[in-house]
Amino acid sequence: MILTIKQGKHYCTPFPIPKLGRLEMEQYVSFDESCKYNLKTIDQADINKLFGLSYGWHHYNSDRIGWRYLVEEDVFEILTYSYVNGVRIPSISLGKVKSNEKFRVKISTTIKNSKRFVVFKLNDI
Repeated sequence: MILTIKQGKHYCTPFPIPKLGRLEMEQYVSFDESCKYNLKTIDQADINKLFGLSYGWHHYNSDRIGWRYLVEEDVFEILTYSYVNGVRIPSISLGKVKSNEKFRVKISTTIKNSKRFVVFKLNDI
Protein backbone atom coordinates (compact mmCIF):
# COMPACT_ATOMS: atom_id res chain seq x y z
CA MET A 1 0.00 0.00 0.00
CA ILE A 2 1.33 3.44 -0.94
CA LEU A 3 0.18 6.37 1.18
CA THR A 4 0.62 9.97 0.11
CA ILE A 5 0.58 13.04 2.32
CA LYS A 6 -0.40 16.04 0.22
CA GLN A 7 1.44 19.34 0.45
CA GLY A 8 0.21 21.42 3.39
CA LYS A 9 -1.44 18.41 5.09
CA HIS A 10 -0.29 16.42 8.13
CA TYR A 11 -2.06 13.13 7.35
CA CYS A 12 -2.65 10.91 4.38
CA THR A 13 -6.13 10.32 2.99
CA PRO A 14 -7.60 7.83 3.59
CA PHE A 15 -5.93 7.47 6.97
CA PRO A 16 -5.05 3.81 7.61
CA ILE A 17 -6.44 2.57 10.93
CA PRO A 18 -5.25 -0.92 11.84
CA LYS A 19 -7.98 -3.31 12.94
CA LEU A 20 -5.86 -6.35 13.77
CA GLY A 21 -2.22 -7.10 14.07
CA ARG A 22 0.99 -6.05 15.68
CA LEU A 23 2.85 -2.78 15.28
CA GLU A 24 6.31 -2.02 16.61
CA MET A 25 8.68 0.92 16.62
CA GLU A 26 12.19 0.84 18.04
CA GLN A 27 14.79 3.61 18.07
CA TYR A 28 18.27 4.11 19.45
CA VAL A 29 18.56 7.57 20.96
CA SER A 30 20.92 9.83 22.88
CA PHE A 31 20.50 13.39 24.09
CA ASP A 32 23.44 15.76 23.98
CA GLU A 33 24.03 19.01 25.89
CA SER A 34 21.90 20.98 23.41
CA CYS A 35 18.79 19.11 24.63
CA LYS A 36 19.06 20.51 28.15
CA TYR A 37 16.73 23.38 29.03
CA ASN A 38 15.62 25.29 32.11
CA LEU A 39 12.33 27.11 31.61
CA LYS A 40 12.03 28.10 35.29
CA THR A 41 8.25 27.60 34.99
CA ILE A 42 5.74 24.78 35.47
CA ASP A 43 6.25 23.99 31.77
CA GLN A 44 9.56 22.32 32.70
CA ALA A 45 7.45 19.27 33.64
CA ASP A 46 5.85 19.04 30.17
CA ILE A 47 6.62 15.92 28.14
CA ASN A 48 8.31 16.30 24.76
CA LYS A 49 7.23 13.67 22.24
CA LEU A 50 10.08 11.59 20.85
CA PHE A 51 8.22 9.14 18.54
CA GLY A 52 5.23 6.85 18.55
CA LEU A 53 2.27 5.19 16.90
CA SER A 54 -1.09 6.71 16.06
CA TYR A 55 -4.25 4.76 15.30
CA GLY A 56 -6.28 7.52 13.69
CA TRP A 57 -5.88 11.01 15.13
CA HIS A 58 -2.85 11.42 17.38
CA HIS A 59 -4.76 13.01 20.27
CA TYR A 60 -7.50 10.39 20.08
CA ASN A 61 -5.74 7.01 19.98
CA SER A 62 -1.95 6.93 20.13
CA ASP A 63 1.04 5.63 22.05
CA ARG A 64 4.34 7.48 22.21
CA ILE A 65 7.63 7.70 23.98
CA GLY A 66 8.27 11.10 25.54
CA TRP A 67 11.06 12.82 27.43
CA ARG A 68 11.82 15.78 29.65
CA TYR A 69 14.93 17.26 31.15
CA LEU A 70 15.18 17.18 34.95
CA VAL A 71 17.32 20.19 35.85
CA GLU A 72 17.93 19.25 39.50
CA GLU A 73 19.22 15.78 38.60
CA ASP A 74 20.87 16.73 35.28
CA VAL A 75 19.25 13.72 33.55
CA PHE A 76 16.58 13.05 30.95
CA GLU A 77 13.46 11.20 32.04
CA ILE A 78 11.87 8.84 29.50
CA LEU A 79 8.08 8.46 29.77
CA THR A 80 5.02 6.93 28.16
CA TYR A 81 2.54 9.25 26.43
CA SER A 82 -0.84 7.80 25.36
CA TYR A 83 -4.40 8.65 24.40
CA VAL A 84 -7.31 6.19 24.44
CA ASN A 85 -10.56 7.35 22.83
CA GLY A 86 -9.56 10.98 23.29
CA VAL A 87 -8.59 10.62 26.96
CA ARG A 88 -4.98 11.27 27.95
CA ILE A 89 -3.63 8.36 29.99
CA PRO A 90 -1.37 9.30 32.92
CA SER A 91 2.27 8.97 31.89
CA ILE A 92 4.57 6.37 33.41
CA SER A 93 8.28 6.97 33.88
CA LEU A 94 10.33 4.31 32.12
CA GLY A 95 13.57 5.55 33.65
CA LYS A 96 16.29 8.17 33.41
CA VAL A 97 19.30 8.54 31.13
CA LYS A 98 22.36 10.77 31.21
CA SER A 99 23.54 13.17 28.53
CA ASN A 100 25.29 11.37 25.64
CA GLU A 101 24.14 7.96 26.94
CA LYS A 102 22.87 5.84 24.05
CA PHE A 103 19.69 3.94 24.88
CA ARG A 104 16.98 1.93 23.11
CA VAL A 105 13.24 2.64 23.33
CA LYS A 106 10.53 0.43 21.90
CA ILE A 107 6.75 0.45 21.58
CA SER A 108 4.99 -2.85 20.77
CA THR A 109 1.26 -2.75 20.14
CA THR A 110 -1.07 -5.66 19.52
CA ILE A 111 -4.59 -4.85 18.33
CA LYS A 112 -7.09 -7.64 18.90
CA ASN A 113 -10.89 -7.47 18.91
CA SER A 114 -10.75 -3.64 18.74
CA LYS A 115 -8.60 -3.53 21.91
CA ARG A 116 -4.98 -2.54 22.00
CA PHE A 117 -2.31 -3.95 24.24
CA VAL A 118 0.86 -1.88 24.50
CA VAL A 119 4.34 -2.62 25.86
CA PHE A 120 6.81 0.25 26.34
CA LYS A 121 10.49 -0.57 26.88
CA LEU A 122 13.56 1.41 27.83
CA ASN A 123 16.48 -0.83 26.91
CA ASP A 124 15.21 -4.26 28.02
CA ILE A 125 12.96 -3.12 30.88
